[in-house]
Amino acid sequence: MFAGRLGTGGTLLVAALAAGACGGGDDSGSTDLTPAQAETVGQAAADQVGGLAAGLTHFTTPGVGGLGAGFFSADAPGGAVVVRTLGRLHPAVAAGLGRIRAGDCTPTQSDSTDTDHDGIPDNNTISFTAGNCSFDDTTDVGMPVTIAVSGTVQLLDTDGATVFYGYHVGVASLTVTVTDTSGNMVAAGLNGTLDASVAGDQATTSENLTSGLRLNGSKLYGDHTSLVVSYIPTGGTISPSATQLPAGNLTLTGGYAWAGQLGSVKGDWSFVLDTPRPLSYDGACDDDQYVFGSGQLKGAINLRRTIGFEVDYSGCGVAPTVTVFRPTA
Repeated sequence: MFAGRLGTGGTLLVAALAAGACGGGDDSGSTDLTPAQAETVGQAAADQVGGLAAGLTHFTTPGVGGLGAGFFSADAPGGAVVVRTLGRLHPAVAAGLGRIRAGDCTPTQSDSTDTDHDGIPDNNTISFTAGNCSFDDTTDVGMPVTIAVSGTVQLLDTDGATVFYGYHVGVASLTVTVTDTSGNMVAAGLNGTLDASVAGDQATTSENLTSGLRLNGSKLYGDHTSLVVSYIPTGGTISPSATQLPAGNLTLTGGYAWAGQLGSVKGDWSFVLDTPRPLSYDGACDDDQYVFGSGQLKGAINLRRTIGFEVDYSGCGVAPTVTVFRPTA
C-alpha cells in the first residue's frame, strides 16, 4: 500500500524533465494558466525564493559546517533551500529529511577546516552514501520504509577583500530515496549551485537548481530555478559584525520552469520572474520560510507575458497570496 501513499493510481502519471533539462525552458511550454494552476506553481516558485532569501538574510551560522543535521538544519545557509526544494516534492521525502535533521546521518567530509571561524568551511565536500546515510523509518504504523541519501554537497567560503560573508554551495546528484517493504520507491533529486555575498553596502544571492521526482524509476515531475536576488539596505550600510541583514529591499530577476505533474496540477510552463514591487525585509524577521513584509513576485509565461502568477507578501511569517493574472475580457 506504500505505492498509494507515494501517489500512484492517477495522482502522478506524466513524465517530467530529465536532470539538467529545464522543463519548458526551451520556451515551447504551455501558454495558458488557470487560477488553480497558478496557485500551485506560484507557491512552488515562492518557496524557492523564500528559501534563497532566508539563506541570505541570516548568516554567521555555525551549523552550516556541520554534518548531517548541520547542513540540513533550518538555520544553515543553503540548507534551507535544499530541504525546501526536496521536501516539497513528496511527503515521504519531507519526512525523511526530518529524520536527517534529527541527526540520523553521518556523511563523510573532505576537510572541515574553517580558517576564519565564520561557520563556513574553507572548502569541504560532504558525501552521502547508502552506507553512511540510510535508516529505517517506522513512524507510520504498518508502513515501514527505508530512507537513503546519496550525492555530494560542496561548501566553499568565498569571503574576500570587500566581501565579509560569502559562500558557495554545489549540489551534485543529491538524492533522497524512500523505499517500502514491497520495493515501491520514490526518489527526489537535486543538482545545481547556490551563492551568497554580503558586503558593506549590498548583498546578492543566486541559485541555479534543477530538481526532479521519480516513482519506481519513472520520471514524474521536475523544475528548474535560475534566480539572482539583489539587496540594498535601507540605511545604506551593513555591519560586518551583524548576524543578519538590516532592514532593506530585495529585487529579483530570473526564470522558473515546471514540467510534469505535482499533486493535482499537470503542465509544462516556462516563466520569467521579476519583482514589480521590491520585496521588503524588516531586519528582524526570523521566519525560515516567509521573510518578506511586503512586495510582489511575478511570473509571466515566456511565450505569453500577459498571463502568469503574482505572489503578494503581507508580513513576516505570513503565507503569501498567489493569484493568476491574465487579460480581461
